[in-house]
This record gives sequence, C-alpha cells and structure tokens, in this order.
Amino acid sequence: MKILYLLSRVPYPIDKGDKLRAYHQLRILKKSNEISLFCLNDSKGMNIEPDELLKIADRYEIFSLSKLKIVINLLEAVFSNLPFQTYYFYSKRIQNELIRTISEFKPDIIVCQLIRMAKYLDEGVNVPVVIDYVDVLSKGLERREQSSMGIIRQIFKAEHKRVLDYEKYVFEKYRNAVIITENDRDELPLIDRNLIKIVPNGIDTQNFKRTPSEKDIDLIFAGNMSYPPNIDAVEFIVKKVLPIIRTTHPGINFYIVGSSPSARIRKLQSRNVIVTGWVKDIKHFYNRAKIFLAPMQIGTGLQNKILEAMSMSIPCIISSLAQRGIQAENNENLFVADDPVKISELIVKLLGDTELREIIGEKGRRFVSERYDWNVIVKEFENYLSNIVNNTDHEV
Repeated sequence: MKILYLLSRVPYPIDKGDKLRAYHQLRILKKSNEISLFCLNDSKGMNIEPDELLKIADRYEIFSLSKLKIVINLLEAVFSNLPFQTYYFYSKRIQNELIRTISEFKPDIIVCQLIRMAKYLDEGVNVPVVIDYVDVLSKGLERREQSSMGIIRQIFKAEHKRVLDYEKYVFEKYRNAVIITENDRDELPLIDRNLIKIVPNGIDTQNFKRTPSEKDIDLIFAGNMSYPPNIDAVEFIVKKVLPIIRTTHPGINFYIVGSSPSARIRKLQSRNVIVTGWVKDIKHFYNRAKIFLAPMQIGTGLQNKILEAMSMSIPCIISSLAQRGIQAENNENLFVADDPVKISELIVKLLGDTELREIIGEKGRRFVSERYDWNVIVKEFENYLSNIVNNTDHEV
C-alpha cells in the first residue's frame, strides 16, 4: 500500500506519546508499504534528523508554523466553533502543499493522527481516510475543566464543548477511525463508537530491558514534563505523598525525568527532588530506579511511560485512572492506589522488600511482553488499513 501519514508533530526525536505512537507504526509499516510522511513543526530550533526520518518513511515533508501565524489563528478561532487546537495547527498555505502531495504521491489511504489535523483534509482528498483519535480529548478537557478555576476553567469549558462536537463531526465524515483503548472508545460521544478499531500502543521489550545497575533512585516519574496531566501527577507526588513518607524515610529521593519541564515542575526541585529535563537515554534512569510512580489524576489513554517501566522490570504504583488504560491486575502485575496514605504505604513496603520488588517487576515485564508487542499490534493495524483500501469488511 501507499500510505500517507498526516501528523501535527515531527515524530522524531520521540519526546511525546503521540510521536512515539506514530514512530513505531511507521517503522513497522515501512517494511512492506510505501510511506509518505507529511508533518508540522511548531518548535523553533528543533533539530531535524533526516537519517532517523528515512528509517520510518520513504519520503517526508516538514512544514514549520510561525508563532505569529499561530497567534493570528487563535484570535480567529474565537469567532469559530472549531477547537482552538485545530486553529493552532492550521495553515491554508500548508493545506495547499498537502493537496499537492496527495496529487503527486497518490496514496491508497491517509492516516490522520489526532482530530486537530482533520481540517487539512477538507479539500483535495478522494482516498480513504483513517482518523487516529489516539485518546478521547473531550474527556481529558472535561477533567481539566473540573480541576481548574476562574478564566482558565472557562477556556477549558469552551474548548471541551468544541472538541466534543468535532469528535462527532470527524467520525461522521470519515467513519474509519482508531483509538488506543477500549475505555477511551466508550467515552467518545458517538452512537456508533463500536465501529472504532482499538489499536493500542506497544513497547519494544528488547530495547526496554533491564541491565545490571546500582539501584540508587528510590522513586521515578518519566514523561513530557510540559504536559498538564504529568505536571499534575508530579505535584501530587511531591506535595501529598512525599511529606508522608519523609516522616519515616527523610532521605528518600525522587527523580522527575523528561523533556520540557514547566516552571511549576522546576519549582519542585530540591536536594532530594531531582528534575533532569530531557535525557538522551531514559533507560539509564529506569535501570537505577526501585519504584515507578504514575498517580495520574487527569488525562486519558494508555500511558506509555507505564509500559516502559514495566518492560524494565520496575514495580509500578499507578492510579485507578491510569490502570483503566493498561488493564493490568492490581497486586499482580503492579499496584493501584489513589489515596496518598495508601500510596505511601506501598512505597515503604516495596522499599523494604527487595524480593517483592523483583517479583512484581518480572510479572510486569511478562505482562507487557505478552500483550503489548509493537510488531503484533502494527501488523493488525496494517490488516485493518488493507481491508479499507480493498473495500472488504474489517473486524473492529
């Protein structure tokens, strides 16, 4: 097949969940398909690595969004009913380039990641389109609306309504769609939501594999540290969990590992709370960690960071919200807790029991190895795309 991928971000380097998802899908699909990658870039000074991109696509085009254009778009969005994020990423100039690319490449199918990019397909498209919702954005916005106050809450309220309507519109227009988890699919505001294909994220277990190392990191959290659900989770750990643990373990350390730490994250830095920023190889930090924490309070979907930690044989303590995405079994593959006291009790228990950490860590690795292998996941996705191209019935 000739597949055109439409992305709102350059999929390498991998520092966000949507980029990771696209990268591994493209990496495997390229083995037996011809891939054209069409993506945007809103990061000034980003280091583009052509060799890496040519590993996942036969051809690629990257179009930069200027900050001025983004500001103008957001002002225009005030007078529209479309999501603000759709306007943030939209450019008529780039849309014309996409029409040219479609005409030249003549794809059999287009994969559009995230509804924010669907507006680019309003013109010049006469081939099947698959919308990758990734997760249910409207539900995430609803949770952020509920946890905000004042003008910020009103902004989230407005965007929640717009995204809710756009999620419906995009599905009704294209009908072919995928999403990461069954729970997210059930949250979509659609009558025919069961037609949406579940395509989970995966893990490269041969890459994310523990190697011998000194365990000098007590607690670790990893992820894009400008992402609001990650910021919220880390603040929860530092402000609500650590004070309880320090009554008995005053020297406990906590590493916050990930790119683009926000001002709120940087403010948490202290002697025993280490903010690393972007790291070249996160496996080095996973190898050193005793316990991985992901007490997600907001956000949706499957948390890639949890798959990585489990694949590295680290015992994980996660929230019930995060568990919904991965569906691992509490007290078997990992631990689930929402209350700061309960989380603290589990941390103290694991810190004092090396054998238990080993048992849960290995069970976690076995769980992701059996259920979340990228090759198996993408092969099924490829079959789904092929069935659409060939106009055959496809299982969802």
